[in-house]
Amino acid sequence: MLQSIEKLNTFRRSLYSLFPKRSDTTFNLLDALSSSGHECKSVVELSESAAFRRQYSSITDAIADGLPSASFEAIERLVFNTLCPKEPAIVKFFLDCTGAPRPWAKKLRDKTIVYAPNPAPGNKPIAVGHQYSLLCLSPQEQVACEKHWILPLCTKRVKSDEKGNESGMRQLINHTTKNLTDTTLAISAGDTLYGTKNCRRIAAENQNLVHIFRLSSKRTLYRKVSGEVAKTHKAGRKRVFGEKVILNDHETLPSPDGQITLEYTTKKQVAWHIELTQWNDLLTRGSRDFRAENHPITLVRVTVRHADGTMVFRRPLWIAITGKRRHEVSMETAYATYRQRYDIEHFFRFGKQKLLLNAFQTPDTEHEEAWWKFVPLAYIQLYLASNLAEALPKPWERYLDEYRNPDNNKPGFQTPTQTQRAFGALLKQLDNPARPCVPRGKTQGRRAGESLGKRETSEIIFRTKKNTNCANDTLNGDSQTHQEAPQPEIIDRLLREVLKKLALHDIEPKKFAEKLLC
Repeated sequence: MLQSIEKLNTFRRSLYSLFPKRSDTTFNLLDALSSSGHECKSVVELSESAAFRRQYSSITDAIADGLPSASFEAIERLVFNTLCPKEPAIVKFFLDCTGAPRPWAKKLRDKTIVYAPNPAPGNKPIAVGHQYSLLCLSPQEQVACEKHWILPLCTKRVKSDEKGNESGMRQLINHTTKNLTDTTLAISAGDTLYGTKNCRRIAAENQNLVHIFRLSSKRTLYRKVSGEVAKTHKAGRKRVFGEKVILNDHETLPSPDGQITLEYTTKKQVAWHIELTQWNDLLTRGSRDFRAENHPITLVRVTVRHADGTMVFRRPLWIAITGKRRHEVSMETAYATYRQRYDIEHFFRFGKQKLLLNAFQTPDTEHEEAWWKFVPLAYIQLYLASNLAEALPKPWERYLDEYRNPDNNKPGFQTPTQTQRAFGALLKQLDNPARPCVPRGKTQGRRAGESLGKRETSEIIFRTKKNTNCANDTLNGDSQTHQEAPQPEIIDRLLREVLKKLALHDIEPKKFAEKLLC
């Protein structure tokens, strides 16, 4: 326990030194977020926390003035070195994107259409806002993995002209190149979007990276061309792809290269049989930029059955493993890694509900980005304190099996929610590098009649196909290509532009319409 406290104190002191401006205010805000984020509905309410020793206006100073001056690359190295103090043989990473809906932020720049769950029947799960890509690290302790902990390393906003999956792969390559040695095996896991040609091309840049992604059951793969077929095929281009392997057509599947059955018992004490089947060195289609035939994959099929042989899920799960060192990853490890990938959804839910991840309302995109990079630090601090916190169940939770035993109330690896409940009391035992608040006097503020001016309204950027014949280019005198928008929006946009031009030349719209119809 003393070693855990010292490790947490060392991390806090090192993190404090990486905030060159507004360090005291920023660190108070971090402690307030870690201990009281679940009790607040807005960021400004953190000023009422006992850990925040300043006035509410200091929150703006910390976010707008302190965080932009911090080096988040150095903070990322500090987090990684703290969580992996030794050179591990294997490091697991997870990738995913999440939306930050900002439907009422008319002044926010570079906003586009992002995914947002919508329970209303018939409504599309979309909203206006920003998208953020997150790179996470798997905990080294198995007990932490069982509590669904996952450690955020790097957060990046996906720009309107970028793709979230490719941006996440770039985050992964940059981190593994800078922070891992040449002997460390890096394993990354993502969903279907992280298995595109561009994502596999980016993953191939690191020789020590093994990338795992899910395949659709409708996907078509190919066998390698045998030597006899290659000899008979003389004319034209050398044949590379052999017979088709259609995943939902069992007749096209070749003989498996390995098969194993695992026993699993659910929380409701239901026995499952997990069948893992493996095929080596299958090929996928590539492009001119990415010769996929030079990067074969290992295919793993996961079939879950009940004790009587019936299927638990309607279709099997298909997992692809790519990378030069893919043979070092067994199908059991690949399946366990992909299952653990879902823990990133736990962080998204906990961050948005308990750490105010998407609650900071600002018209400045830079300040929003700084907040999204700052909040994961509070989660990392909670993780380092998870084996120091005591279990504090709610009255209706004390009947659960995990709390009936009095020994469970002793410090041990707690869940993120339990750790946050006990973190306020734990702060009294930790060193606080932030200095006490000292009154500096009242500032003069703005002069009488001084105005900051109005912000420009920012339009929504739609990610659609490009249209080189867009009429808006002619009106604005812009020769660059614009993205094609739906037909009603093009008409409304043209109408607004025409009305502006008419008002500029004092021409009545009615007279213009009469001339137009002549």
